[in-house]
Amino acid sequence: MADNKVKKGFATYLLILLLIIVAAFLIVIVVMLFSPFQNILGFQYMTYDVNNYVCETTSGDLINFEDIDEINITCASASVKVERSKSVSRDSIRFENYCKGFARAGDRTAFGYDIYFADDQSSVLNIEVQEPEGFLFFDSTVAISVVIPADSSYSLENTKLSINNTSGAVMIGNQTRITDDETVSNIRNSINLNSLDVRTNSGNVILYSYIDNTFNDVFIKTNTGRVTMHLDDYNITERIEFHTANGIFNLNNINYTGSQTNLENIVFDVQNGNFYVNSVSGNVSLSMESGYLSIDDLTGNLNSIDSVNQMDTAQIYINNMNGDLNLPFANNSTVNIGSLSQGNLVFINSTSGNIDIGEMDGFADIKTTSGHVSVTNHSDDMTIKTENGNIDVVYDSDSIDSELNFSSTSGRIDIKIRSGFKCMAEFRNSSGEKDNSRVEIQFYITDFTNPLFINVNSEQDTGSLMYVSTDGNVSVSYI
Repeated sequence: MADNKVKKGFATYLLILLLIIVAAFLIVIVVMLFSPFQNILGFQYMTYDVNNYVCETTSGDLINFEDIDEINITCASASVKVERSKSVSRDSIRFENYCKGFARAGDRTAFGYDIYFADDQSSVLNIEVQEPEGFLFFDSTVAISVVIPADSSYSLENTKLSINNTSGAVMIGNQTRITDDETVSNIRNSINLNSLDVRTNSGNVILYSYIDNTFNDVFIKTNTGRVTMHLDDYNITERIEFHTANGIFNLNNINYTGSQTNLENIVFDVQNGNFYVNSVSGNVSLSMESGYLSIDDLTGNLNSIDSVNQMDTAQIYINNMNGDLNLPFANNSTVNIGSLSQGNLVFINSTSGNIDIGEMDGFADIKTTSGHVSVTNHSDDMTIKTENGNIDVVYDSDSIDSELNFSSTSGRIDIKIRSGFKCMAEFRNSSGEKDNSRVEIQFYITDFTNPLFINVNSEQDTGSLMYVSTDGNVSVSYI
């Protein structure tokens, strides 16, 4: 009986002690809430409510965007906006800070910014922001905005904008219209930004629709963030580059409109990210590892020739293409092309990746180790070689410019031709010996000879040759 009383007494004391600790903790929290930025037991509570428009540099120089060649913004987790506004009458930099949360005594909780010209000509404006540090935020909103008056005739057309942060979002242009009556009020909705450079680690980048659609150059890099472009068309006169490690890009129509049409003025650095593109007009330099690239329409060449950052298990899907395709390091990647226009060249060198070209008018040189190759060609020469993979070929023409070469060590080769197709076909095994023991001709022939004369005879100069080499089975049939 006495033991039970001792146990109950101990439990009561323990409960009282726990309540005292909780009450003390709550008292400390309340004191911190009512005494922000005070160091209490090694912790402090911070709270900000900042919304400032700044028209001058830190040293008092007036900011006039029309006189500035370059604006550089450096911050960490702050978001960056570029927009027009009726709230200002002068070119301004807006700073917002609504951070609320707890920090350790050693954290840097002060909020500050520095605006200064980097040169004597006042042509380069630097904006640097120090953001509060903490370990528990209830609100971590910090934003820097480049604000152009809604009625200003200048809209950054001669100013390069460079933004460098880590995790904050970057938003270019107004999300909604300021007014529907620009002619009467002289209010403009759009920004004519010709040069943009954005580098962020995990921040999202959004280009809204109220931007002029012609740019000189654009550079956007986000390692894990998402990039979304709301304009229907982006016309580039010099160069446009998109870089990511694991991000997602949603792009509309990218058009190179400059004069250097022989250069690769469009850069897609996909790596392990995902790119979804409506259309591209211009030559593309592609760098991928195991990412995903989807393009509805491509007018221009696509080259991925980086021998250092080679493809691994990339996936490339292009619906319609009018240009040369050069993928010498495709490795285990999937390449799927719906159609290739007349006169273009295809070179693909892979290991175990599958290659599928729905139809093409051009020269094809495709090599793979164990991948499956499927091609429909309407006019030109082809060389397709695989070791263990299968080859499916449709040659939809009566004549060949020069020759067709289909080679496989052990894979199956299926060839479909038109009934009027004319050529001399020669069948060999992988040792180079003539061998038609595994060849099946699925249409009527009077006599199977090797070489086989299809719609020609031995006295005629065929001018067109088809060579088939494999230890696997071969099938030749009509389309």
